[in-house]
Amino acid sequence: KCETNKSSRAQGGGVPHRTDRKSFARLRKEMMEHREKTDRVSMFVKTRAMKTRNDDGQPIEVHDEEATAVISQFNEYLRDMPEDEQDDTFREEVFTTVMGEDTHGRVRMYGTGVTPSQVFGNSKTSETTEKKTIEEMEKTIEEMEKKYQTKLDDLKLSHESQLGDMKLKYENVSNRLNLLMAHVGIQVNQSGSTSEQQLRRTIDGHHQLDLEGQQ
Repeated sequence: KCETNKSSRAQGGGVPHRTDRKSFARLRKEMMEHREKTDRVSMFVKTRAMKTRNDDGQPIEVHDEEATAVISQFNEYLRDMPEDEQDDTFREEVFTTVMGEDTHGRVRMYGTGVTPSQVFGNSKTSETTEKKTIEEMEKTIEEMEKKYQTKLDDLKLSHESQLGDMKLKYENVSNRLNLLMAHVGIQVNQSGSTSEQQLRRTIDGHHQLDLEGQQ
């Protein structure tokens, strides 16, 4: 029911105002002169008030049942923030939440002939454009992160492959060197060092064989 009422109010139906022939612009000016708030919530309360007198004959303002129901909804949202901290932006959000968005290029609580651009400028368009720009930037950043992560993964795989190839080549060279040393009689211990004495005996032995051959 609340959504139905909001839709009806957004389309221009709902609670009629009680300003008689006084224009909204003139009423707003009078409220400003009396230092009253002139946001759309305040304007709704003011323009839906009916002037009457109490039992003592004092002039008072009252609201009919439908206007009272809408004002009660305003108050439910307004209670979320202390009154001295409520700025125009917050109260505008409350108004839009309860009454729905403006339609057909009109702005409620401002009278006929007033357009959204005259009241809000291009703020709503700017907000939409800014939101779209932020979304596009976030998407671009996400794509860049995925792209760089893919490159990092490729580099990591390539590096691991190169390390594997280098290790294999080293093992092959090491094996060939060990075989060569064994062939000439040089024994290599596990740490890869060569016994100096063993090397000298091997060289002397080969030299002796050469001398006997010459005789």
